[in-house]
Amino acid sequence: MFIFLMSGFELELYAVHEFLYIYWYPYEFLVGFLVSALTRTENILLAQEEYAEHQSKIQSNSGSGGAAKNRKAAKPKKNKKQQRPYRAEIVFYHALLSLCGGMYKAMGALTKDGRVRLPLSKFDNEEIRYNRRFLPFATLTSPPPVSYVEFKNIRDHMMRPSAEELYSYAAKHFDQARNVLESIQNPDQEMLDLLQIARTNFVVMNVLARGHQKEVKRQPEFDFSKHNYFPIIKLK
Repeated sequence: MFIFLMSGFELELYAVHEFLYIYWYPYEFLVGFLVSALTRTENILLAQEEYAEHQSKIQSNSGSGGAAKNRKAAKPKKNKKQQRPYRAEIVFYHALLSLCGGMYKAMGALTKDGRVRLPLSKFDNEEIRYNRRFLPFATLTSPPPVSYVEFKNIRDHMMRPSAEELYSYAAKHFDQARNVLESIQNPDQEMLDLLQIARTNFVVMNVLARGHQKEVKRQPEFDFSKHNYFPIIKLK
C-alpha cells in the first residue's frame, strides 16, 4: 500500500495540491501499522526464545538423582544477547514516518499560506479525487480503508493553527527524521539521500516559519531528483 501510493510520485500522477493527502495516509495509518506489526513480531520471537531457554533448563535439571550428583557441574552458559531481527527495518520506518509527517504538515502550511495553486472549485471535486486515489484499498480489511469524511475531519483539525505554527511542526518532523537517519550505522545511499532531504527541508520550514518571503506567494519547487518518494522543497 505504501509503495503503491509513493509510486504515484515516480510516475508523476499527482498534482501538487494532492500531495497533502497522499503523504497523510501513510503518516497516519500505513507506516505506523508496519512499525507496530514488526515490533509485535519481535516481541513474540523474544518471548519464544525465553520460553525455549526456560524449557531447556528444566530438562537439564531433571537428570537421574545419584548420577546427577556425582556428575561434574556444567559451566553455566553465558547469556546470549537476544536478537532483534527487525530492528534495522523498524528504525528506517520511523524515519519514513517522520518524513511523511513532515511533508503532510508542510503541505498543510503551504496550502494555508496561499503558496499552493488550487484548482477552481467549479472544475474540482476533492472527494471524487480522494476516492479514486484510494479506491484500491476499499476492499482491504487490515489496515481498514479511511473514508474522505474521516480525512476531512483530521485535516480540518490539523489546519487550525497558523501557517507559521504548521511550518514549525513540519520542521520538527524533518528534524526527527534527521536524528533517526543519523543514528543508523553504515547507512546505504538511499538513507544518505533521505538524510540530505530531511536536513534541507528542516531549514526551509524554519525559514518560512520566521516569515521569509511573507509577501511572495509563489508555489515552491518540489525536487524529486534525490529520491523518488520525498522531494527537496525549494523556494523560488
